[in-house]
Amino acid sequence: MKLGIFGGSFNPIHRGHYEIVRQILALRKVDRVFVVPAYRNPFKADSKPLPAALRLALIKATFKEVSEVEVLSTELEQPELSYTYLTLEKIRAQYPQDELFLILGSDAFSLFHQWKKAKQILKLASLLVFRRQLENSLDLEPALELVGNQVEWLDLELPRISSTEIRIEEIEGLTQKKWLHPQALKVWVEAQK
Repeated sequence: MKLGIFGGSFNPIHRGHYEIVRQILALRKVDRVFVVPAYRNPFKADSKPLPAALRLALIKATFKEVSEVEVLSTELEQPELSYTYLTLEKIRAQYPQDELFLILGSDAFSLFHQWKKAKQILKLASLLVFRRQLENSLDLEPALELVGNQVEWLDLELPRISSTEIRIEEIEGLTQKKWLHPQALKVWVEAQK
């Protein structure tokens, strides 16, 4: 079986994240996706994410009806910086016969050569990288040199949505703009009361 691992801050998760997973599944790049919210992203160590319980509730609501998705809260359960190689090692131990694919945007990929134990990650998983709008301004060369042929590029149709804008938007605006999955919007509205 091909297992996709899609990690991130998801601060909060939005329709763009949902579309990434939906389209990768539709393209049959993987059979199943583990969505793994980070307790704290090492590259965003100074930013304060939304409460872990709220982020987890939003993610679960977003993917509630997608049977091929499982939400793993392992990184949220250890209050420290989250490192991908540790998560992959845990998944590899549980699924020793399956192929692992790490799902990244080109913005995250551009920093991949700086990730903790990046070479270990490549021993555990291949990379599925989806293109982001700002890709032309990114220096991808150092990451490309490191990963060689262990990367597959995907062209996905993604809405332009910013997690930062969601956090400051009024409920009425979020409802009109449809930035959140309808089930997640209900959770968000409840949390704002």
